[in-house]
Amino acid sequence: MRISIKIGFLEDLANSRPDIGLECQKLLRLLQKADMSELQDQTPTFSGWRLYKRYFPFILFSHPGNLIVLAKLEGNLVSIYRILILSDNRWQTLSAVKKAQHRAEEEAQRRIEEERRRLERERERLNREQQRVEEARQKVEEACRQLEEKARQLDQERQKVEEVCREVEEAWKQLEKQRQLKNAIPTEVKVSQNIEEKFKQKDQKRYIPLDHRPPRRSTGTGEHPEKPVLQEPRLRGPKPEIICLKRGCQWILAVEVPVDLLENPGLTVLQNESPLLQDESDENYRCLKEFHGRVVIRWEEDGSTREKHTTFGEEGYLLFKLNNQQNEGRHIRSPSLGSYLAVVPDSWERDFKLSGPPPIAPEPVSLEGYQAHFYTLEKDDDKKIAFCSREGRLIIIQPRASQFELVGNLLNDANEDMGPLFGEKPPRIRSLDDHFRWKDIGTIVIGEEGIRKLGWTKLWSPDPESREQNLPSEVIERGDGWYFIRIYDLKDELLESLDFRFISALKDIRIFQLSSVPAKDGHEPTRVEFLHQPGCTIQPIHKEDVVQIKREDHRTVLTLPAHPDYDKTDWFISSRGMCQVQVTILVERLWWAIGEENQLPPEWKAQKLPLTREDFLATSRKTLWLRLPKPRWVDKILVGFEQSKAQSYPVKVTESTVAIPLREFSDAQEIQNPGIILLSFWIPPRGVYGVAACELILKIGCKFCNFSVFTEEEVLDHIKSDHVDYIDKFFRLLTYEETYWEVYEEIPSLPRKIYKCSYCNFYTGSDNPGNPTSTIANHIENDCKQVPRGQGPIQVSFRISDNVDEIRENFNKNLPRLHTCKECGHISRDITSSDMIWHLRKNHKNLLYLLR
Repeated sequence: MRISIKIGFLEDLANSRPDIGLECQKLLRLLQKADMSELQDQTPTFSGWRLYKRYFPFILFSHPGNLIVLAKLEGNLVSIYRILILSDNRWQTLSAVKKAQHRAEEEAQRRIEEERRRLERERERLNREQQRVEEARQKVEEACRQLEEKARQLDQERQKVEEVCREVEEAWKQLEKQRQLKNAIPTEVKVSQNIEEKFKQKDQKRYIPLDHRPPRRSTGTGEHPEKPVLQEPRLRGPKPEIICLKRGCQWILAVEVPVDLLENPGLTVLQNESPLLQDESDENYRCLKEFHGRVVIRWEEDGSTREKHTTFGEEGYLLFKLNNQQNEGRHIRSPSLGSYLAVVPDSWERDFKLSGPPPIAPEPVSLEGYQAHFYTLEKDDDKKIAFCSREGRLIIIQPRASQFELVGNLLNDANEDMGPLFGEKPPRIRSLDDHFRWKDIGTIVIGEEGIRKLGWTKLWSPDPESREQNLPSEVIERGDGWYFIRIYDLKDELLESLDFRFISALKDIRIFQLSSVPAKDGHEPTRVEFLHQPGCTIQPIHKEDVVQIKREDHRTVLTLPAHPDYDKTDWFISSRGMCQVQVTILVERLWWAIGEENQLPPEWKAQKLPLTREDFLATSRKTLWLRLPKPRWVDKILVGFEQSKAQSYPVKVTESTVAIPLREFSDAQEIQNPGIILLSFWIPPRGVYGVAACELILKIGCKFCNFSVFTEEEVLDHIKSDHVDYIDKFFRLLTYEETYWEVYEEIPSLPRKIYKCSYCNFYTGSDNPGNPTSTIANHIENDCKQVPRGQGPIQVSFRISDNVDEIRENFNKNLPRLHTCKECGHISRDITSSDMIWHLRKNHKNLLYLLR
């Protein structure tokens, strides 16, 4: 017997109560498989369903899930007629579980979204770090390429030097063979003559006998108009000196032969009894063959053989005091102040802890296995010349204090290459030690600097009873010029070397400058006065058209423009036809500029420079360059928005500019807030405090237009008045189903679904005790006045309403309007435009405004 059943009731039941619908579908399937005869029995059937009672044509089935189904038997048709719910506890339990699951899913979704955003921020940060590492890697690769290129050039130079050495060695071997064939000629004299014939090949020159070697430096000054004069019978001169000479990228170690010995017969220079070859560029230099030993100079005089000798290198190093041009140095035992060149084995390493970083990278020397290191020792500096050997032994070249100084009318001059400048009278030599005894000094030598070969020199012994030593009267007779002084002890060891310039007609140099810090509108022109005797001439070395020069009999006034090119100017001063003396005027002015990293800016300013917030990004290459008046003016500067938070930047001793990358301030709190922010620098040792170099103007800009102000309240008022319509796009009104799950505990009677008649405004809930579809259908069939009737069967038509405003107006006046933030998912009740702006200001400022 085939059984059929009406399905419409089950569909309504499943939509409103899923648990009941499932149970009824289960009953339907059991009935379809069963024999109708079984329905007559009252014994248990159908796996969980029980035939409760039978009242023909009705049958009642019961279920342990507190359900009673009333079915109607009509022939072969079984209709589920009614369902009675004895208990709703199970349904409430299922509803609570489903709501908890819904909330758990929303919480999980929110956490997933937060994790996604966090991972996105982390990815962006890693991208920035990767970009920074890539830039650093490119810099390192560029530096490596430069070093490789330099190493290649040095290797080429070394090969050339080795080739020359081989040629010299071959020539020497040939000379040795000739010497062995001519035993009649004294060995040293013969070798010297062969060397002279082989390598000099120059016209014989007549040299004026001098009492001491001439200076070794070039100059731009004019030559003395007078001819060199013969000296008085000379005193005992100092012994030969070991020197170093800069030739290209290499330092040559050599012995200097006194000029007055060059024309003596039988002149020979030996190192460890081996003859030394003459330098190619100068006949009174002999290049060293070994790093240490004994050097002897022999010559014939008055029918007898005489000699001078010196020893060096016993300590394992050679220390040279460099001249002001740093292209030549003389061997000394211990340093004091100034620039030095230390020649040590190439296995020794500089001790950075005691010596600090090198001003210049080490350079090669003429002797294989050694290299030259540069050092600069300054007053009140605790740095030392120190090395660490391959075995780990610490070698410190102990310094000694300067023993002598020049005193007199010291003038305001900034030339650091030619010694101090004195006016009116030559300076005097003073000992810095009150207990010093001049009787321990053997010889003092004075001579003209800068004029090679023909320079005038004079040597004398000091007065042991006087603390200050006057210079010889010949200095006044020769007049203006550039001079050197060398002081030797009783063992002919060089104790100290001094330089100075002297201008007899010059009385004073005055620079009228109040501060190195610019005024509000920048630096002003600086006035410089030269006070002198009549007939004194002051001329610029370089053509200075824009410098105003006012000349008077006793005074010359310069007006230097407020431009960095005129901070340091060079001048020639001469009087009465005497030698021109170079003088340098330094106006100490601070300048700065904004440029690119690793590239000096083309133009310097002394006013506040504008910056943007993008200049401070972590990827920015913008740099604040600060220009100091001269090298070693200070050792560090402070830069920042406040002195208490300022960062310290060291200044290299060889440079006068400092680069401050702006990206190092990317995390500063100051650039996160609106206002006028000043980036300043401080130089406490020079009395420079809080100089505003740059200005960053940050405003709060509206996200919807170009409006910008300094306060948050102003931009919010602007958004409320002009862009309130844009605020709604950041929020979404919840649907009725979403609203139901938020308020169903607050409003228990609220149905899950609302049905609306298609003909009128009749609404009914899905949780109506009566079947909601039957209720809406009954309304349309019997009660709705808008349904057209008398035209055939009535069409039942209704829809599910999901519009919250519609449901509130027509079904439940207490139903709240809920909005959710699209950015974070926060749900607000009956929110206004002001509430939306408040939420965005608190949690999503970037959606309303940004810093400009």
